[in-house]
Amino acid sequence: MNKLQHQFNGEYELILKAERLLNDDSISDVIELYRSEFHHYPASISLSFIDTRETEEPLTIIDGAILENLETLKELILPDSLEKIMVTDKAVKILKENDVLIRGNFDSYAESLAEDLGLHFRPCDQQIARFIYEPAQQTTTVTIIFYRNGTIKMKEDISSSASADDHFQASFYRDLPDRFYETKTAEQIARQFRDVICEQILEEGKLNSFLQKARTCRIYSGRN
Repeated sequence: MNKLQHQFNGEYELILKAERLLNDDSISDVIELYRSEFHHYPASISLSFIDTRETEEPLTIIDGAILENLETLKELILPDSLEKIMVTDKAVKILKENDVLIRGNFDSYAESLAEDLGLHFRPCDQQIARFIYEPAQQTTTVTIIFYRNGTIKMKEDISSSASADDHFQASFYRDLPDRFYETKTAEQIARQFRDVICEQILEEGKLNSFLQKARTCRIYSGRN
């Protein structure tokens, strides 16, 4: 089953998240829904494909024809499992004329696609730590968030569910300087958090790995 989620007027006027391959009708239906509500075509569109490798057969190929309906596409986020987009001439024209920002992980098809088409590349959001405090059934995750305007923040999500009647959830944000990966070490960044989370960030090693790759990659830091 094709699953297409949508959001209106977030960072982009239309945000699409797809779990599987899309078809022309599913995209057209959402765009028509937007037009019926706001009386104009969305001025900016983000399309991301959700990584389903843990729950479903991985998505490896995308028919680029689906991009032809996204006349104002500005951001395209691709999963690690992807191996190829069968882009049409019209899709390439949209990608280039809109200067679409390609996002994904380092050393992925997304990064290669951006380089091949001469487009900007920016990493997708990076979860760098997950800590579970069993006595309180509390889970903390730390993620590096890249925003459309080029700003970068560390997001700490905390949730606990000790019982059905006792549920807590909160998010906290910390600013990161532009091109922080060139000026900060993993230890300096991790010290922004309390000791147990700091230790978890350093132990998992995802942050250090990200920093090492980021220093050798051309990351677009402007607004798209």
